[in-house]
Amino acid sequence: MSDLMFVYGTLVSNVMRQAVLNHPVEAQKDSLRNYVKTPHTYFDVYPTIKKEQGGVVDGVVFPVNWQDKACLDRYETEHYKKIKVKLESGKVAFAYIEA
Repeated sequence: MSDLMFVYGTLVSNVMRQAVLNHPVEAQKDSLRNYVKTPHTYFDVYPTIKKEQGGVVDGVVFPVNWQDKACLDRYETEHYKKIKVKLESGKVAFAYIEA
């Protein structure tokens, strides 16, 4: 069984996701409650998320294997880290947040 990844920025795009992962990956819309999207401190043109009661972050969720996670880690750089989150759908997924 593969893990799930929740994304809310550039990787929502099917084209970007395929370019980063080197293969197509179907994604489903989902949301993350009690978080908000905010500019990254270091890369302010890219978003990150932070906890905020009542907030909602819309994005997509898709399955990932270990190779996909390695590609995503390289893409997100050391300025992001993965956390586990529970999505509105009830799915548990990884999401990147400012390191």
